[in-house]
Amino acid sequence: RVSVDTVAHFAFNSAELSDQDKPALQNFAQTISKYHPNVLITVEGFADPAGSRAYNKRLGMKRAEAVRDFLVSSGINADQIRAVSYGKDANRQVVKGATGDRGADNRRVSLTVDSTGAGAMASAAPTS
Repeated sequence: RVSVDTVAHFAFNSAELSDQDKPALQNFAQTISKYHPNVLITVEGFADPAGSRAYNKRLGMKRAEAVRDFLVSSGINADQIRAVSYGKDANRQVVKGATGDRGADNRRVSLTVDSTGAGAMASAAPTS
């Protein structure tokens, strides 16, 4: 299992993928499709701690789904990628408790690549 550092950041209260993050995501998708077609990719969405836990869980999922959908449109097989949200979970914040400009690093999506293969893991339920 390999964790890829943050691959996308989001504006406050937004799940819109920025144009500046798209080239790196396209490169990732091409590399995975060409060299690692059997891995499972988990797209993990996060939010800063502003707002309710339920709202941030939904926002983190929207962010993860935006990246997942972009990766699929860039060539990764939909069966080998899943999206999960950690919302504003304190133990997953980059800058604990930070919101606004200071909390930008908390509003992100990260990728985890599991080399055990998509077939073995695709049916596993996402954990939070």
